[in-house]
Amino acid sequence: MQLLLESAPPKRRLRRPFSQPGEGISAEGVFFGGTQGQVWNLNRYAPMIDPARYESAAEMNDSRWREGLYDEGAHLWLLEPAHRFEHLADEQFLRVGRPGVDGIGFGYRENQPGFWAFYPQEGTFKLLAASVGEFIEGWYAGKITV
Repeated sequence: MQLLLESAPPKRRLRRPFSQPGEGISAEGVFFGGTQGQVWNLNRYAPMIDPARYESAAEMNDSRWREGLYDEGAHLWLLEPAHRFEHLADEQFLRVGRPGVDGIGFGYRENQPGFWAFYPQEGTFKLLAASVGEFIEGWYAGKITV
């Protein structure tokens, strides 16, 4: 399945190869995802995560994002499939994507609304958008940069 965004520059094709039904994140912290439709329990793999602290991440259940978003032009996962989300406990950050430079991560801050960038070299955060949808629109329109 391929997806072409209207705001994407020409020749930039995005695809989502993992299109398993029922993938996503539940309020209990269970991620459904992966190439085989595996169930990943966030609490099993990262027991210190309280899903209530990452309420904004529930938007990743939207069918547009839950399988991830692979940017073929950049050769990277701008948004990772749910089974590859990473919890950075010390930074209180749930990384769900990356731009592919300097270790920067995209995701959600604990108890903070919005979609953020985390800059690990400086240990700083930057609010990118109110939601992942706004982020994707702004990213491909060139209005959001890191």
